[in-house]
Amino acid sequence: MKKMQIKYNAGGYVTILAVLVLLAVTGGIATALLISSTDAMQSQEAFRQGDQALLFSEGCLEEGLLQITKDPTYSGKTFSMPQGTCEVTVENNNGIYTIHATGKNTKFEKSVVAEASLIAEKLQIANWREE
Repeated sequence: MKKMQIKYNAGGYVTILAVLVLLAVTGGIATALLISSTDAMQSQEAFRQGDQALLFSEGCLEEGLLQITKDPTYSGKTFSMPQGTCEVTVENNNGIYTIHATGKNTKFEKSVVAEASLIAEKLQIANWREE
């Protein structure tokens, strides 16, 4: 009886190993991209909310300036909105008004301050800054 010899081709194992390595590398890159894009989205949301709080405070400050022209004894108010709140306070120091406004939402609080004077029923803003 003759012995049969079986030859194994190692090329198939190398191909399978190469495919597995390629899948592992591709999976690692995909995971890194996913984590990176998630961080970018969180940063963008934080920026948006910070900007929203600043807009609240600026809106309150403008409301305070408007109220001073209507009533020079106006001292401030708190406003509630669905996305947050803002508070404006007005101090009158011999005709020079200091208006302080703070806008808040769930994560951020931003403040702005302005100094103005009311001369002949016209408001003149001397200074406006974010704190």
